[in-house]
Amino acid sequence: MKKPWYISMWKEGKLLDWWTVIHIIDGMFLAGISILLGFSFYLGFLITLAILLIWEIIEPPETAANKIVDVITSILGFFIYISLKSQALFIIVTTLAISLNFWAWILTKNYKKFSLSKNQFEKKQIIFKN
Repeated sequence: MKKPWYISMWKEGKLLDWWTVIHIIDGMFLAGISILLGFSFYLGFLITLAILLIWEIIEPPETAANKIVDVITSILGFFIYISLKSQALFIIVTTLAISLNFWAWILTKNYKKFSLSKNQFEKKQIIFKN
């Protein structure tokens, strides 16, 4: 069964994919929070980097290259926000961060419904061969 585009687009396996957008927005969100809390640039950056690294360690298994790209794109988002900082941007970034992370979480949970187990796949292969 072919997966709908809005579910399959969250499939991992490429270094740059739809998750890249979320990582950039998350980096921007963390920069906005660090400014809101009054952290200096360096302290905000170090705390953001620590959060990103801890998340990549506890996140479900991915390739090392993917984890590195995730951290780099999040840091890129951090620097984008720092250079453009504004209250309106923070509201937009916060809304996007919450909604996109929630949507991605829901869709990745449902992604399993569209995946075949190895046994199901082998049965389908037998059916197609005969």
